[in-house]
Amino acid sequence: MYYARGMRDLLQTTQLSIEFFRDLDDFQINFIEMCFKQSLDEKMGLMTEVEKYNFHIFEEFKLQQIEERYGLHPELLKKSA
Repeated sequence: MYYARGMRDLLQTTQLSIEFFRDLDDFQINFIEMCFKQSLDEKMGLMTEVEKYNFHIFEEFKLQQIEERYGLHPELLKKSA
């Protein structure tokens, strides 16, 4: 339980970098994604500036991860969405 509380607090209070997400394993990435989704649901989309920044960095990381894994260019993903 402490890990969960600590990670949520970290996402809400500390500006992270994309390198932070690169060093995590799949379980941790999925957990962080769940934390962001829960936070958005609980706060009805309202986030602090730090949370918005971290969410934006996390989205960039996820796009880079998809690009590296499947060899897709981010512009193609934006056009298809």
